[in-house]
Amino acid sequence: MDNTISDDNGTADISPDEFRVQAAAWLGENRQHAPRDYGAICPPDLIEAGVAWQQRLFAAGFAGIHWPREHGGRGLTVAHQRRGSNSARLRGCRRS
Repeated sequence: MDNTISDDNGTADISPDEFRVQAAAWLGENRQHAPRDYGAICPPDLIEAGVAWQQRLFAAGFAGIHWPREHGGRGLTVAHQRRGSNSARLRGCRRS
């Protein structure tokens, strides 16, 4: 199965592994803005930082990765989502 799809964010076709490389590079440059990984429920003292991080992820195209475009996502596959989440986990960042 070919997971390469057309991407409207400035690249022609992007495979899940290419997406992982992009996510890793972006996270390497933006890690300092991420709150600690707080799990499934954001504690009250991290709400502002968590919202700011999610907004930063979304603006860069790293949130809603496998959500349909008509709902604000990128319309990529679950394989792309997994690669992005794994990149975030390996860098100790909150995943989208």
